[in-house]
Amino acid sequence: MTPFDYSTPPPQSALNLIPAKTIALVRMSVNAGGAGEGGMLTPSKDGACDLLRYSLVVLDGPHAKRKIFGQHIVEGPDDKYEEQKWRSVKLLRRVLESAFNLSANDPSAEAKAKLNVDYTAFDGLAFYARLGIEPGNGDWPAKNVLAGTVTRNESDWPGPIEQTTRPNGSGSPPTLASSPAVSPEAPAPIARPGWAKDKAQ
Repeated sequence: MTPFDYSTPPPQSALNLIPAKTIALVRMSVNAGGAGEGGMLTPSKDGACDLLRYSLVVLDGPHAKRKIFGQHIVEGPDDKYEEQKWRSVKLLRRVLESAFNLSANDPSAEAKAKLNVDYTAFDGLAFYARLGIEPGNGDWPAKNVLAGTVTRNESDWPGPIEQTTRPNGSGSPPTLASSPAVSPEAPAPIARPGWAKDKAQ
């Protein structure tokens, strides 16, 4: 038997990544690290900030059961992490909009209630993810990442989701709910979080 040379890494194509820009129905599981609000966050290695770490599992289609991992800075000193936190706020708001079939400029009390949540609300939540590929870097191979979400304001929105999973992610997979076609609308501005308002004053 010819020995295999393990010193040579496999080509990137062998990693079988999900193609970039793929839209997938996924379910998020938060990897709680015992820090921050409700213990749902994870401290960074240097302790300077807190991260929301998560995994996404694809629920249907040709890539079903595949997992994507990610993390976002959500807490930390404004002078150092303001931009990263603001990007996280925008992405997490879009996750909620996708999960609950919300229009970006819905002024209703029901919509506002679904957007006023703590980090535990994201654990077990299903939404439409737009996947991307992060290039390899040194010893780290290329990987799939959450590049964005798909909401009802977009022309390629697959349709409303009926959340049938429990908050811990167990239960039946979410399903599509029938609804009339929705015309794309111009996104509304995202309200700045409290930490950003305080700095602006």
